[in-house]
Amino acid sequence: MDDSRLNKKINNWAEQTFRRHRVCKNSNFRIYSQFEPCGIASLFNDTDIDKQPVNNAIHVKLMSDFKQKWNEDLHSDTTRRNGPGDVAELKSLTKLIKTNQKTLSDLNEKTIEIIEQQEEIDEDIKEVDRYELEIQIAITKIEKYSQRSTSVKNQFA
Repeated sequence: MDDSRLNKKINNWAEQTFRRHRVCKNSNFRIYSQFEPCGIASLFNDTDIDKQPVNNAIHVKLMSDFKQKWNEDLHSDTTRRNGPGDVAELKSLTKLIKTNQKTLSDLNEKTIEIIEQQEEIDEDIKEVDRYELEIQIAITKIEKYSQRSTSVKNQFA
């Protein structure tokens, strides 16, 4: 771009102001503001930026920040997304789950008791059925004996 053009003059003025006072918030300022936290402000050049070292430095910085935040979240009671109220709610839910597990455990025990009682009742019913069958057989034998004795009695009479 020709130095006599207005746009070029404004760009040069903004660049000089930015370099001296860091108050003119143009595109160079915004780029520099991104370079500075990554520790690569020395690589900033408004006319020719070497992409490879900048990309590597930004990648290292972003990964470092990510690992640090992840580690902090991992070792804290609360996270950036969840406040202390959520932790209390989580503890309350955990207690409720334990209570429900205890209730389910008690319910399972009661169910097992009922099943065992039902099995005992079933055995008692089988025993009663067996006695009833024996009684029925005995009645049948008595009736046959009675019929035979009646028939023998009728023969002698």
